[in-house]
Amino acid sequence: MNRPNSVILGLAYILGLLSTGLVDFSPQLNRWQEVVIRIVILSLITLLTTIFIRRFWWQSPPRKIWLMGGLIAIFAVVYLEIRTPYPAGNDISHLLKNNVVNSIEITGSIISEIRLNRRENLQFWLEVKEFSLKNLPTEKSTGKLYVTLPNLAENEVYPGQEITIKGLLYRPRRANNPNAFDFANYLARQGAFAGLKGEIIIDKKSPTWGIWQIRQRIVEAQIQGIGREKGTLLSSITLGRQAVNLPAKITDLFIKTGLAHILAASGFHVAILLGFVLTITRNLSPKQQFIIALTVLIIYGTLTGLQPSVLRAILMGIGALIGLLYNRQVNSLGSLLLAATIILLWQPLWIWNLGFQLSFLATLGLIITVPLLKNKIDYFPNLIAEPIAISLAATLWTMPLLMFTFNSIALYNIPINIITTPLVTLISLGGVFTAFLGLIYPPLGSISASILYYPLELLLQITTFFSLLPFSTYSTGKLSLGVMLIIYICLTLICFNIWFRQRWHLIGLFILTLILIPIIYQHLTLTQVTVLATKSQPVIIIQNRGNTLLINGEEPATARYTVLPFLRQEGINQIQGAITVNNSAQFSTISESIPIKKTINLSQLEKFNLGEITGQLLEKNLFKFQVKNQSWLWIVNPKIPVNLSQEFSPLVLLWQGSNLDTQWLESIRPQTAIAVTTNLSRNARNQLRKARIKTYWTGRDGAIQWTAKNGFQPFLINE
Repeated sequence: MNRPNSVILGLAYILGLLSTGLVDFSPQLNRWQEVVIRIVILSLITLLTTIFIRRFWWQSPPRKIWLMGGLIAIFAVVYLEIRTPYPAGNDISHLLKNNVVNSIEITGSIISEIRLNRRENLQFWLEVKEFSLKNLPTEKSTGKLYVTLPNLAENEVYPGQEITIKGLLYRPRRANNPNAFDFANYLARQGAFAGLKGEIIIDKKSPTWGIWQIRQRIVEAQIQGIGREKGTLLSSITLGRQAVNLPAKITDLFIKTGLAHILAASGFHVAILLGFVLTITRNLSPKQQFIIALTVLIIYGTLTGLQPSVLRAILMGIGALIGLLYNRQVNSLGSLLLAATIILLWQPLWIWNLGFQLSFLATLGLIITVPLLKNKIDYFPNLIAEPIAISLAATLWTMPLLMFTFNSIALYNIPINIITTPLVTLISLGGVFTAFLGLIYPPLGSISASILYYPLELLLQITTFFSLLPFSTYSTGKLSLGVMLIIYICLTLICFNIWFRQRWHLIGLFILTLILIPIIYQHLTLTQVTVLATKSQPVIIIQNRGNTLLINGEEPATARYTVLPFLRQEGINQIQGAITVNNSAQFSTISESIPIKKTINLSQLEKFNLGEITGQLLEKNLFKFQVKNQSWLWIVNPKIPVNLSQEFSPLVLLWQGSNLDTQWLESIRPQTAIAVTTNLSRNARNQLRKARIKTYWTGRDGAIQWTAKNGFQPFLINE
């Protein structure tokens, strides 16, 4: 089979997998009904392509190739559904008839590295074998659990170890706020349908030998040489942060400045390692070079945990080594497609792995875009043109996906990558060398790691400097799937078609227009009130023609996981006013990412005006605000009796979900009531139903949004 036909068949498989996430069907359909609909759609596309392709591409491959491509795409849809994990009949998650099971003892084997989460608790995956409830007999079970455990000396555990752990079994929560992290969906993609909040380890067997011991030996040697902060950073650059407990503040710093790829073992690291090995073995025969380089790649891949990006790079590296062995030129684009196809045949669910997607796109950009960019800047010496072209190409091909996923961009991504490339190359080579020495003799590895202290310090200083610049992370708002696909089609046309390449500046202007027009239009016209689903005080975000008012949301976890993701989705880069009921609130977590112009304590507020947004403290416990013609009344503290001395009839009542005084409720008669609570009591529901007041509560409906055009919209769709 010739190369174009192979490309079509490989792309058909990948596009078939991608088609499973492009369209969402009605929740009333079961999974196999959705598969049948997708098969019908792909069959129609295949039929139309087979009939009409020759009219537009007279040199196209034979019709049988397009038919084979359609069949492969259909196979991909079915294969992905077969490989998608669902709970087995005796899965541990079936115990969760309610949302939690207290005091359960679960026995199983640890099947992952032991990580530290942001709260400094241990986190790992557990393969379940059996469980027991209170004094009941032990029962066999299966399944995979996401486990957290206090980081105590008696809770020290290792990968591969069998343990019995006591704790609280819980059902993971789905996202109940716009752009929030969907914990339930994340666990389901990993094949887990429940979590365990561990309290104590009841029993544990001796740990078995594993690769983790080699990895730990390397990491400890590097930490011993240059301290924990720089040691874990060096280990992360060398082995990837999936294999190292890197402090959250360093991870956040590199993500904020667009250098997160440095902390993930990827093609960059594999290319450096492979180049180094081939250089020092250049006097050996091609066969000996092949054996040595292949061995090194396998060892490195095993140490990093065979992450998708590393596996892709290793497969492409093996392809290059085979070309070297047989003295043949390897087609990089074909090698990339073959590597992606092999990986996705092995694990089709990785099609939705962000690391795999970014690795594939960045490599594609390097292969097809770097030569074009170098021709455009050939007036620079190659030493300067090369890093500029590489950074620009990788950024162009990954930025649309990052905007679609995170709703933000690192504005200084390109300059910081150009500046740090030589430094990162030096540190990566040094990291591999010190890892090798640390593996053989740890004190020698520690001494050699100390040489990298100042390069690492310089890297941290550069990253910190760029992170402190204004708008180092710029919120772009939600980029639609359609716009993202159009951008990638445009980039592909520029790279492969001369006519489009000659008009790249017009296409670039078209892409910018596609991105900017919706953002500008929203800022000029949007009037919206959002009540986020939170556990404590209501968090209210009011947007009106470019002005943003934030009420509450200063608690760090709420700010990081609920408020900031929403603000980025809305493309908000400055908050004009923030109101809090907490006298000591600083909004520090939010202000580190998005500047706040003015912070106001509610107890000191009499009247507030921000464009068409007005606010007034009526009583110590009642705050009134109005957006356009929509008036809201917020009961600040439900424990304090409500006493409204002046006549006021709000359209919307907002409170924390406790019972309301019936006479007071009848006197104000709101049209809509929003309770910020996980569970609204039956008495309160009956009370509001009798008063004929439309009621929402965040525990059932998730976040509640109001706009003048669409009225009230709950985030969660409830049957």
